[in-house]
Amino acid sequence: MKRKCLAVGIILLFVGTCIIPAIAQDIKKPLPASRSDWLYVGGSGPGNYTRIQDAIDASSNGDTIIVYSGSYYEAINMNKQLFMRGVKLDGQDFPIINGGDDHTTVTINNDSCSFESFIVRNGPAGFLQKAIHILSDYNTIKNCTIYNTGSGVYLSSSCGNFIYDNEIKDGGARAIGLYSSCNNSIFNNNLHDHDNHEILFSDNSTNNRFYHNYVHRCTHNPAIEIEQSPFNIIEENNISGNYEGLVIKSSKNTSVLRNLFTGDGVLVSGTLEELCSNIFIDNLVDGKPLRYYLNQNGITVPADTGQVILINCSYFSIKNFNFIGAEHGIVLFSSSYNSITDNTISAGPAAIQLSQSHDNFISGNMINGGRAGIILSSSNRNIISNNTVQNQSKQPGICLSSSNNNKIIDNVVINSRIGISIESSNYNEIIRNNVTGSTWWGVRLDGSNNYVFNNVVSNCSSLGFRIAAKSTSIEQNFISKCETGIGFLYSESNNITRNVISSNNIGMSLSVCSDMNIFNNHISDNHDVGITISFSDNIVIEKNNIMRNNPNALFTIRLLALKTNKIKGNYWGLILIGLKIIPGTLNIHIYDDPFTGEEGFLALPWLYFDWHPAQEPYDIGG
Repeated sequence: MKRKCLAVGIILLFVGTCIIPAIAQDIKKPLPASRSDWLYVGGSGPGNYTRIQDAIDASSNGDTIIVYSGSYYEAINMNKQLFMRGVKLDGQDFPIINGGDDHTTVTINNDSCSFESFIVRNGPAGFLQKAIHILSDYNTIKNCTIYNTGSGVYLSSSCGNFIYDNEIKDGGARAIGLYSSCNNSIFNNNLHDHDNHEILFSDNSTNNRFYHNYVHRCTHNPAIEIEQSPFNIIEENNISGNYEGLVIKSSKNTSVLRNLFTGDGVLVSGTLEELCSNIFIDNLVDGKPLRYYLNQNGITVPADTGQVILINCSYFSIKNFNFIGAEHGIVLFSSSYNSITDNTISAGPAAIQLSQSHDNFISGNMINGGRAGIILSSSNRNIISNNTVQNQSKQPGICLSSSNNNKIIDNVVINSRIGISIESSNYNEIIRNNVTGSTWWGVRLDGSNNYVFNNVVSNCSSLGFRIAAKSTSIEQNFISKCETGIGFLYSESNNITRNVISSNNIGMSLSVCSDMNIFNNHISDNHDVGITISFSDNIVIEKNNIMRNNPNALFTIRLLALKTNKIKGNYWGLILIGLKIIPGTLNIHIYDDPFTGEEGFLALPWLYFDWHPAQEPYDIGG
């Protein structure tokens, strides 16, 4: 019996020695408790700090700083892991941090900080100035009011932050800016009344979520702009009354989900691959669906549409819509053979906008208000006809940029900044359009080999035609009641024929031009000079009616170009025996400034001659 008990005891002892170390290996010793103090700023407690930065300097990582109501005129640097919270005293508001002239009012450059329930105001208003600058990760900005500063919250290479329940308003630059920042959540904020953006994603800011925000009254740039920043989510925001709503530039895999646009909309640009990767679901523009079509053909767009965006689409019909308030009513990218007809579009930055889109037909549309009417960029062989475009305050009524072989025919453009603008575009036809009331220029031409025929341009505050072009024909146009009827600058090899230019201040002006043929035009009754030429050579002025101007002509020519210009056979308003004397100036080159490159001239009074003036007016139609 003793042996049996001894054996059992030995076995139990052996088992115990095996089990106890095994159990011990699974048990971790508790970490020592970390110190977490509370510090107080303001208020009436004994030992409270009077400056926030003094409390920060006295704190340790993990501490909480309570700041009571009051105004604190300082810039602070949260360079430790802190929880900072503002507290109202009875009858007072949350504590106010006045930034003064420092570049940044609040800097957070330690991870996992919290900044809650403050008013931050009156920081510098410049573009690079910030109310709150976050240079670290996993921070929280909550329940703050930020105003009268440059940027409200500025994230630089900062990830994993939460920014919510704030009001950011009345700033010089933007409410929130993200630069190379990722995985941030920005929600339930009221962002409004900034000059440039309410929020900007740039420099590869990725995987951010912007949702449940109220974005309104941004005055000069898109309220929400995403530039070269992929994989962001814009979800369930209320976006209204901005200069532009949402602009996405070269940012693939952007998700735009269930947003409500009022008086705003969406503009996209980038490569075809980038645009085809974006996701648009259940967005509304002025209470009607925003329709984003990808890689589709032969669809008639439904009538209940707030905005139309076509990406790589063909043979669509967009007809009889009434877009009111949508900033970009119709947007086409890489889309061809579509028909846009008989729509009414009011307000917005651009009513109809085409990019890299060819062979489309745009006709019979009524466009009123906004900043631009019909805009084509890198788009060829389109027809723009019989549209009425009026009251574009900032940009042209009709504009071609880097677009060739288009036809602009029988349109009416009223009260735009520029009526029709042809920019770096060639081989286009501008025929039988009526342009009136432009605050800058009636027609702008910048390109080559364009054909401008039988247009009526009147009542323009500056130039009826502003031309910096080559190898362009300007024929049978009627230009009146402008500051200058036709103004040429740095133009060459153009033909100006059978135009009627009357009742302007200046009829025609040429400056630094060459190889121009001015033939058979009617230039009359202009209040100042009929035709003026300066620093131009190889100009032929032949068989024109130039009469009843004050004076009819005025020339300023360089000595070396003196013999290259030809004036002959013009009718000057009276019967002349012999020749017509034209007063002017002869500029003799004296020196070149080696530092500025400017030329020096000696200006001498000079006389020019039409050696064989016509004895009666030509039948031109004036």
